[in-house]
Amino acid sequence: MFIKTAFAVAILALTGATQAQVAPTRTILVPAPMRVMLGLQAVAGGDDLVTAERTNGKTDTIKAGDGVTFAAGVDYRVNPAFSLQASLGYQTARVNANNGKLEFTRIPVELLAFYHFNESWRLGGGVRFVNKPTLKGSGVASMPDVEFDNATSGVIEAEYLMGRNWGVQLRYVHEQLKLDGYRGDINADQAGLGVRYYF
Repeated sequence: MFIKTAFAVAILALTGATQAQVAPTRTILVPAPMRVMLGLQAVAGGDDLVTAERTNGKTDTIKAGDGVTFAAGVDYRVNPAFSLQASLGYQTARVNANNGKLEFTRIPVELLAFYHFNESWRLGGGVRFVNKPTLKGSGVASMPDVEFDNATSGVIEAEYLMGRNWGVQLRYVHEQLKLDGYRGDINADQAGLGVRYYF
């Protein structure tokens, strides 16, 4: 009886030691350092560019900072604290009617750097190169295209990352446009919200 008990105790001790040595493993998913992203932003602000009067007497105004931007680019995580982002976009603000249309477009290229407070929040800023800002009309609003000079602007942005794929942004852009024959700058400052999907 003593021998069987001692043998059982030895087996239990050996099993406990084995369990102590073999720790459960965890799989940690590390995001890829470089990811492709698609973005959609809605912003507003700046000086009035053009006002359209409808047949019912109502008016619609396009401001220099207005627009919806569709963008694509890449996001690179340099290290846990910093990341870089480059994007190419198309920004458009328009007034549509049955007999005509007014539209202000531009092609922004943005280079941004972010500091990550944690895995959910990051704050950043950078430079924005605005190409071919153009005001044009069609139909009863037909007019020669008004082409503004290309511009360089500053961007500041806060982003909340929801898991691995989605991000929501609050942004402000300081932008000034110039036009030949027009004295002074045209204020195209803009603020708004955006959403991005990271692949």
